[in-house]
Amino acid sequence: MSQTAGARWEAADAFRAGGRWPECHAVTAVALDDGRGGERLVAAWYAGTAECRPDVAVLTANWTEAGGWSEARVLVDTPGRAEGNPVLGISPGGDLWLWFATLDGPRWTDARVRWLRSTDGGVTWGAAQDMADAAPGWLGRNKPVRHGGQWLLPLYDERSWEGVVLRSADGGWSWEAGARITAPQGCIQPTLLPLADGGLAALLRCGGRGGPLWLSRSPDAGRTWTPARPAGLSNPNSACDAVVDARGHWLVACNDDRERGRGVLALRGSADGGGRWPLRLVLAEGPGEYSYPALLAGAGNRLHVLYTHERRSIRHLRLPLPQIPAVEMEGA
Repeated sequence: MSQTAGARWEAADAFRAGGRWPECHAVTAVALDDGRGGERLVAAWYAGTAECRPDVAVLTANWTEAGGWSEARVLVDTPGRAEGNPVLGISPGGDLWLWFATLDGPRWTDARVRWLRSTDGGVTWGAAQDMADAAPGWLGRNKPVRHGGQWLLPLYDERSWEGVVLRSADGGWSWEAGARITAPQGCIQPTLLPLADGGLAALLRCGGRGGPLWLSRSPDAGRTWTPARPAGLSNPNSACDAVVDARGHWLVACNDDRERGRGVLALRGSADGGGRWPLRLVLAEGPGEYSYPALLAGAGNRLHVLYTHERRSIRHLRLPLPQIPAVEMEGA
């Protein structure tokens, strides 16, 4: 089943590139209470001449339903160094954290992970710190989750193209890495799905010229992982993001068309833990790029999807939580 976004889906640009920021990419976002009973989004992305260029900085903006998107402001801009791949997360204690990469050379393999912390919901931020528990060449992409009494941060190794999940029992001050997640073509940028049985699943971007999204499972909060297997969704070597909704259904925003690559962005849904994917809603399509989605479960049974449009804007969609179509069991 495939559907295309309709008029009931609200769309707006969170940011439009131009001037000092001719390109933008890799948005991350969190949903907070706006203090008046409504919802506020905080988003961050990187922008500059092009990825990995020394002028690339991390920018941030806020959204409310009443006011829309605020003007973007610079959050991190290390002189002579490119920033990249910001990741926002809300700690168990309620603080807002931002992890990002600073490149000490011209390539993603030259990255080191750093972090900032805000105690007032992103209004002000502390000084940037190096993440001592992350190795050179590691980067983030997708949001952390709370699971099994710990805070879990998905990262990946750009040098070996393997996923790794870090665990923190003290709200983000110290981290311990679990076993690597590997796949035949390489796999990076894990997005985490906490499961009702206490387990954990990860969907990962495929390496090479594309293949499947990879799926791996952990019975012990990211310490060990099963061998990755195809998840039943195609992937043109592009990032995805996922959430488990209140029904326990999996929702995944991804480029799921190998032929059209990043020219199609879809929302896929599974009601049986990734066994089948009967839901397919086309979020954006056409010539160009619609990529690197950030997917959030919002208030009032709505979803937020933010993504890169043509490296010229960060687009924000707000849509109702979709129903996953029923499928007949084989042999029924």
